Amino acid sequence: MLKRVIILLTPHHYLQPRTNEHHQLISKPLTITYLANGILWLAIVFIVFHEPSLIIRLGTSYWHFQALNWFIPLLIGSYLLGHIYLKMMIQLRHVIQGRLFHEFSLVIFGGLMIYLVSLWAPDLLFSGQHNFHLFTAAWQHQSFWYLAIMSFGKLILLTICLNTGWIGGDIFPVLFASTAQGLAISNLIPGLDHLYVAVVVATGLSSAILEAPLLVGCLMGIMFAPVNLIAVVAVATIMLMEVRAVEKRHTTYIPTVFDQMEQQ
Repeated sequence: MLKRVIILLTPHHYLQPRTNEHHQLISKPLTITYLANGILWLAIVFIVFHEPSLIIRLGTSYWHFQALNWFIPLLIGSYLLGHIYLKMMIQLRHVIQGRLFHEFSLVIFGGLMIYLVSLWAPDLLFSGQHNFHLFTAAWQHQSFWYLAIMSFGKLILLTICLNTGWIGGDIFPVLFASTAQGLAISNLIPGLDHLYVAVVVATGLSSAILEAPLLVGCLMGIMFAPVNLIAVVAVATIMLMEVRAVEKRHTTYIPTVFDQMEQQ
């Protein structure tokens, strides 16, 4: 009984590698069944307990077709910036592992960073998904430096948590940080609709950090982007998928901070 309790409390210590045989057993119909079952019970829980919707639209965009002149520069520029951020996150991981060698010291360091953030910038805590409402209210009129620092701070906290034993996801924190960076950059281009800039930049930046343009595009289009920007997100996603395909053909893959974390 005690053994079962320990396994339930620390499941990450009992992970089993998936072999090719396991992979072959998972058929497409079974995968679709699992997905449908998960969506069904998620809907039931939200309806029964009256939970708020997961979809948080950033507002209404008033972009015009002249803004398309900025589309390529914003998308490619943010994609390149995302690669820079990803390299910095990987370097931070190397610094942490190069100075903290024991699991206890890693956990203490991560906990201390979380505590300090809770005192100085509590909006950076948790996954980021629940804080997307900040982009529709308090953070819409924040300065460039405030938003840029909060964006970078979120990525730093994410890297520390993932590499010091604090379990959590990476998708929504990266989307949150990228959207904050997009709003920051929108302050530098006052002539453009700020949500148009924010969504394009967020798509490019998070696609580079997560190395998954299709995933990012689907989440941005379904959950966060204004409805009249969904087509823009779709075009950006297709373009970044092509860019990513070219990158994979002509570069040697280097594990990211997320891959390296999983190998521990």
